[in-house]
Amino acid sequence: MAPPTPDDPPIGARFIALVLLAAGVQLWVNHHLGLSTQTPWIALGLGTASGVLGLGARLLDDAEKKGLAENLRKVLRVLLNPGLLTWLWGIALVGALFVSSVMVIPEAGAPGKMVLRSVEGKPLCERDLKDGVARVVVFTSPFGRPFRLSVPGFLEEAVAVYPLAGLKLTPERDLRRSPSVLFRPSREGIQALKSQGTFTVSVKASGGDRPLTLPQKDHVGAFLLGRAQSISPASVGLWRLELEGGGASPALLAQMVLAWSRTRVLEPLQPLAPDMILIAETRTPAGVVVSRAQVTLGRESLTDAPLTDVTPPVN
Repeated sequence: MAPPTPDDPPIGARFIALVLLAAGVQLWVNHHLGLSTQTPWIALGLGTASGVLGLGARLLDDAEKKGLAENLRKVLRVLLNPGLLTWLWGIALVGALFVSSVMVIPEAGAPGKMVLRSVEGKPLCERDLKDGVARVVVFTSPFGRPFRLSVPGFLEEAVAVYPLAGLKLTPERDLRRSPSVLFRPSREGIQALKSQGTFTVSVKASGGDRPLTLPQKDHVGAFLLGRAQSISPASVGLWRLELEGGGASPALLAQMVLAWSRTRVLEPLQPLAPDMILIAETRTPAGVVVSRAQVTLGRESLTDAPLTDVTPPVN
């Protein structure tokens, strides 16, 4: 490394450049990696170093202290060398322009994982959301790089990650909620479920129907496919009107409303998206379909889908 020359910048300017570089690196690390003096292992390391220095100040004699100070000055002179300082700034700028991060902060402790994919759909990485924040470091470019981001309960979105600032989002505010469907078995369907029947949901596809859930047993009630959410009193009122319009007796009305109010939340085997065609069926233990519904998903957060009988009721 070449020694300093009279044409080099003043040592004061080099010292300011070194301080600015250190501050910039610290800010980048804090923003993209989430590391700071509040990070437990960093705080422990700083505390240990401070304790060692304090102990050394008491145990070392004056000559040893001068020797230690001289060694620190030598290190500082190396760092203030114009050539090395230029290289360090260059490396830091290149890193800042080509390395960034994606941070997802859900408003509540959401279960599941955040998944980041390439624009071609290839999975790149995934992070748990259970800790309240999911952070991923990615390679980007000075002009940004596109990705596909998936968060449970929300539609997959195409996002662009730029250097320096990166991408930080809150799903409840920045993403569109994925549709959910409340399937309500008919009277015959309820009777079949009481007799250890099964409830299934499949998605209609060009190559044939594909299962969207595992067969459900041991639940006599409604099934909520997708994001868990409460049922509004207005919906319950519409159920009552629907049953009354169909001529249901007060006893049957109470029985059906009570059953539909018991919901089991189902996690789909693939994310729900608008324009998907779902087929829900309730079967007897012998495999006979007794109630069925076909639903085309829209952009509503919750679709109420009653199943209708496909066989005449047994008197």
